[in-house]
Amino acid sequence: VDGQLAVHILCGHGLKSSRTMLRDLYCVLEVDSVNKARTMIRTGAINFDWDEAFDVDIENAREMSFLIFSWDPNTRHRLCFSSTLGLQAFLQCGISQKLALKLEPKGILYLEMVYKEPSVSLKRTPSVRKTAMFGVDLETIMRREKSGLSVPILVKRCIDEVEKRGLDHIGIYRLCGSARRKTQLKEEFEKSPKMVDLSVDAVSDINVITGVLKDFLRELPEPLFTNALYSMLIDALSVRLPDDPGGSAKLMLSVLECLP
Repeated sequence: VDGQLAVHILCGHGLKSSRTMLRDLYCVLEVDSVNKARTMIRTGAINFDWDEAFDVDIENAREMSFLIFSWDPNTRHRLCFSSTLGLQAFLQCGISQKLALKLEPKGILYLEMVYKEPSVSLKRTPSVRKTAMFGVDLETIMRREKSGLSVPILVKRCIDEVEKRGLDHIGIYRLCGSARRKTQLKEEFEKSPKMVDLSVDAVSDINVITGVLKDFLRELPEPLFTNALYSMLIDALSVRLPDDPGGSAKLMLSVLECLP
């Protein structure tokens, strides 16, 4: 399955432990055994309310797993409950569903999922608002901002924050941050890209910031690999010669230099 899944992890019920009354649990979302998202930690005894949503990109995906771990500051986190959902079976029942997944060894995980096929999730729709930041071509943004930078302020600020505190994170552009917090941050950038607070106190999850940056690039009216140069790039890849790596590299660089 290709496209995007909007996954809203609502809550877990019946997650009782025989060891302790209260404990801290969080849920990890995996696609084909690859980590894609993680909820915040919630404290409870039997029922745990996470209420977190994620926009998960999928490519040739077969299954999605939900793994609930017990958090402990002193010991290794322990897997307590799990469930796996076949994506083909999910799509056969409709693109939007409310699910109650049976967990092993016990309990139920409640969630909502909405599937978007690639033609929808990758569709570029230009914004009609004159002051918009997302869905606007780079030339218009640069002309409006007059910042003296070679890239939009949003791009510069997001990358600076990633380099400041995100380079030691595994899967920095693969993992999803909270969809709700990402939407809030995008709205803040729309109002004033210079004034948005990206500090760790304001945005604790660096994956929210990388999510905003990915959305900005994805929503450009024309991709960075422009329509005009896409065929040139494909041609350059097809004529690469194994016995002339230097020439192949020069050819590729000449194409890349034409990009925005």
